[in-house]
Amino acid sequence: MRAHRKWPTGCYALWRPVKDVAQGRRLAEGLAGAGVRRVLDLELIVGAAGPAPRGGGPPLVGTGLTVVNPPFTLEGEARILLPFLAERLARGGAPGWRAHVVAGE
Repeated sequence: MRAHRKWPTGCYALWRPVKDVAQGRRLAEGLAGAGVRRVLDLELIVGAAGPAPRGGGPPLVGTGLTVVNPPFTLEGEARILLPFLAERLARGGAPGWRAHVVAGE
């Protein structure tokens, strides 16, 4: 990540739609493998609702946020908020959430 090399102490947030849960996890693990020392990966899965997309790909099932150099309170706050949001926003399927420290000092 070019920005991280230039500003290694900066906080970066990478939002992504979740269609394939494994793909988002590979992104976070790739950042850690590239030498980024603090990575927090958050996911909110609300399930799919309605018909499949026209393009035939997988439906949108949630949202993810990968944070490089997260604020020290973010993980704890996410562990409080994500279960609440998963329960309230569930749209069929199996709602869920995840807060995972991929790399930490």
